[in-house]
Formats: sequence, structure tokens, C-alpha cells
Amino acid sequence: MISFAIHNQGIVINIICAESRQVAESIFGTNVLEITNLPVGMDWFLENDTWYAPRVFDSWIWNLQTQQWEAPTPMPLNQKTITNPNGKLFEWSEAITSWIEIT
Repeated sequence: MISFAIHNQGIVINIICAESRQVAESIFGTNVLEITNLPVGMDWFLENDTWYAPRVFDSWIWNLQTQQWEAPTPMPLNQKTITNPNGKLFEWSEAITSWIEIT
């Protein structure tokens, strides 16, 4: 048996098992995707034939190369990290579509 995701405009609405793609399509039409590892909580990106995580914020953009959502404005370089413990903390503000410092 083969696993298939049944989708409606890229949103997975059901998972089925069938003997073949032909059998799955005979029941559900062409809205079937063969899956081996269904990423739970992911959506199907029809245009790029790939899974993607749900959008973090409405303004963020999907990066095809990194396969991640990215803010339209990069995070400031002086952010706090393991290698920069004296850096600043930032959070995304969707209201102003920019990073703001957490004080």
C-alpha cells in the first residue's frame, strides 16, 4: 500500500492508503500526492512541488533555497546569540513589519 495526501488547493484534508496512484486518483481525482514522510503541520506548495511550514507572519516570504519563511527585513546583526552574549534581543512586530528591540 502507498500513502497519499488528499489536498484542496494545497491544504491537506485527508491521508489515505491505496494500491496505486491510479486507484487513488480514480476515487479522489488528481488532488493526490504520494507521500513517504508526511510532515505534520506542513502545507503543500503546489507551485514548487514541496512541503512548507505554515506562515509565521503574513508579511513573511517563503525562501525556496532555504525552505524557510523569512522576514521582509533581516534581523539586526547585533542580536544576542551564544557567540554574542552581550547582543540585544529582538522580536518581530507585524504591526510595523520590522524588528523591535526587547528591553
